[in-house]
Amino acid sequence: MQAVAAFMAAQALRVLELDPAFTPAPHLFLAQIAIAGNAWPDAARYFQDYLAAHPNAPDAGRIRKSLTLAM
Repeated sequence: MQAVAAFMAAQALRVLELDPAFTPAPHLFLAQIAIAGNAWPDAARYFQDYLAAHPNAPDAGRIRKSLTLAM
């Protein structure tokens, strides 16, 4: 299971390298992986990146709350 998560995380990072504003999914996926690994500073960074790329997203309020918890 960890190998699959590592592969998926690598793919999400690749999508962000290509076009960070393309879709919000990689930011949120990586934040969830970070939270699962208790890597709260990483989760906060992914939430911040998400909000920077998608400030008016429908779930921006929920992500801001998650960011507060992650910090």
